[in-house]
Formats: sequence, C-alpha cells, structure tokens
Amino acid sequence: MDNWVWALLLLILAIAVGFIELFVPSGGSLTVLAILALIGSLVFAFLHDTVFGAIFFIFVMVGVPFLIWYLLKIWQTTPFARRILLNPAENSALQPDETIEKYKTLIGKTGIAKSFMTPAGQIEIEGKCYDAMSEGMAIDPKTAIVVVHVDGVHIIVRVVKNFPERLSDIVQSTTTDERCE
Repeated sequence: MDNWVWALLLLILAIAVGFIELFVPSGGSLTVLAILALIGSLVFAFLHDTVFGAIFFIFVMVGVPFLIWYLLKIWQTTPFARRILLNPAENSALQPDETIEKYKTLIGKTGIAKSFMTPAGQIEIEGKCYDAMSEGMAIDPKTAIVVVHVDGVHIIVRVVKNFPERLSDIVQSTTTDERCE
C-alpha cells in the first residue's frame, strides 16, 4: 500500500476514534489514540510527497477543528449528551441566586460596623443590616467600612481610611446600641 493510502486511513481512524470518545468514557485514552493516529497520518502524508504532505497538513489543520466543532454540535442533540450536559432552564441549582446578586450590588458601598468584628460581625449599609466578615483583622463598632468583595453569601469588608466626613455621617445615623434584626 502507498503512503498516501495509509495517511488517509489513519486520518479516518483518528476521526472515528475521536468520535467514539464522545460516547465511551475512556478517561482520555481514546483521545490519545486519535491524536497518535492523526500524527501518524501526517507522517505518512509527508513520506509520500512533501507537497502532498503540506496540503494534507493544511487540510488537517483547517478541517479537523471544523469537523470537531460540527460533531460536537450534533452530539449535543443526542439523548446521551442530554443526560450528561446540564440544562440551566431545567435545574434550579444553576439559576442565579437572588441573595448573591443582591449582595454583589453592595460592592464599593460604605457603611458602619454594628458589632465588634473578629472577623465576623454585623454591618449596616443604607439602613439595612447584614452579616459580614472583615479581611482578617478585627474591626471595632462604629467604624466606617467598605464592602470590597462578595464570596458567595459572604460579604467581605475593610476599614475605610481617610474618610472622616463620611464617617461622621454614618456614625450619627446609627448607634451601636441598636441591634440588627
């Protein structure tokens, strides 16, 4: 058999084994086999002729990614893929959490520590109380804070520095004797 025949056969084998990998969980061993077959096909193509090898290489570099994309589009519609892939419309766990989205709007807002934060405690922002955590250091009550990050349902705050006029406004609007409920 000529080298160009081996090149085509190995290319077909690589495509077939790669397609089978979508349906058979092999831990990636079929993918490795497909890649080796693809490399072997390129080697045989260049052994046949340099011009044929270059054209074959360009075909593989353009055609194989397009073929993979097309086969994945087809694969997504199969019953097997629908069992594996998660559909956000059907699974409530994949829907955005309203509490987390609400907490993300607090990033950058300033407030006051309502309790001693070691590092967790209560804060007040715009008249509403929240449970929060400092970035690792203790924060005294009546200290101005700013929300720097939201990690899931955890509000992360730090002390506001060089902000005395805002601090006096915040402290006057609340007292530490008031408890968040």
